Amino acid sequence: MEGSFAQTVQLTTVDDFAATNDLPAPFVMKIDTEGFDCLVLQGSRKSLESGAIEVCQFEYNCLWIETNTSLKLVFDLVKGLPYAIGRLLPDRIEAYSHWHFELDRFIETNYVLVRTDSPLMEHVYYYTFSDWNTAVPQR
Repeated sequence: MEGSFAQTVQLTTVDDFAATNDLPAPFVMKIDTEGFDCLVLQGSRKSLESGAIEVCQFEYNCLWIETNTSLKLVFDLVKGLPYAIGRLLPDRIEAYSHWHFELDRFIETNYVLVRTDSPLMEHVYYYTFSDWNTAVPQR
């Protein structure tokens, strides 16, 4: 392609950047890295483990296939940590207590991690999957 060129950039993780620059972990994160969102979350593991991040919004789409990542990896990453994970909708967060294969369809969706002690939890509604693999409100 005319006018294009390669450029080398230095990569780091959220955790290492905060530590190296003597900064606190981010309180709110918005990730939009064209399919590398799961990798950014993995590089934020210490910040998530400490509960420093209250809210983290990230995009999920077909580009995750190219990076060999999936929502299952995100669920595995936060398993045992005090976070709800769900789809960000206009009027609520449709959260799931565990991963289900129907979630990994690679359709453009915004997801969010919300720390369970956050005031935003009032907008979180848990869903489960029926025997027909349909998301239904959890009772």
